[in-house]
Amino acid sequence: MSPAQPGRAAPAATALDLLTRLPLGRWRSRHASDLARSTPWFPVVGLLVGGLVCATVVGVDRVAPEWVAAAAGVVAGLLVTGGRDEDGLAKIADSSGASTPAQRLAVMRATRVGGYGALAVLLVSTVRFASLSAVAGAGWTVVAGVVLTAHVLGRWGSVALLMSQPYAHPDSPLGRMASSVGRREAALASVSSLAWVVVAVALLGPWAVAAVPVALAVLALAAWWFRRSLGGLTGDALGATTIAVELAVLLLGALVWG
Repeated sequence: MSPAQPGRAAPAATALDLLTRLPLGRWRSRHASDLARSTPWFPVVGLLVGGLVCATVVGVDRVAPEWVAAAAGVVAGLLVTGGRDEDGLAKIADSSGASTPAQRLAVMRATRVGGYGALAVLLVSTVRFASLSAVAGAGWTVVAGVVLTAHVLGRWGSVALLMSQPYAHPDSPLGRMASSVGRREAALASVSSLAWVVVAVALLGPWAVAAVPVALAVLALAAWWFRRSLGGLTGDALGATTIAVELAVLLLGALVWG
């Protein structure tokens, strides 16, 4: 089979290639049209990544203390995603010391992680670890409901921002992808996300419903901040937003079930 051609790549494989470190090879594409067609699969990728984290936490919790299970879950998530979202968060944090959008974008193009970026990743890892520790002993249904909801809504948030916000680099590959993401892609991503929320309601009751406005509030704040500080979205901004939504939902779960 020949490598996937523009417009013919499997959307699910392209989404996995964008959001994880899984070796997809010829099954994915970097063409703008394929990237846009892959966005409805983002919440499904979140379900897979969250499922791996959940399985790790629940499995390790059977044979080790809850804090060890939480640490294993954090590591599992980083291994499957390659820390791509964390890298984006670090660059956003490093750029916060600059004065103008142009200067912030220049800082984000640097390959090294600065002090602000390192602190941001450390803080995120600590909050993630603490949240997973809080819910690890509550049973597999709670772990599954909280963790999978956090990851699904986090990836759905990327699609919502791509559809609704301008891109800071419209001529870049991701910028061209963003211009092709419209209401259809956002609607499909929303359907799959809401389908999971319904499952989460069956597992955890009203908590899953409350997670949705929490995610929306984080998205609204992120959209305002990135338009103000960068003039629009970047790939790093999307990664940072994914983490922000995930952590907000995890913290909500820790407050209720911890």
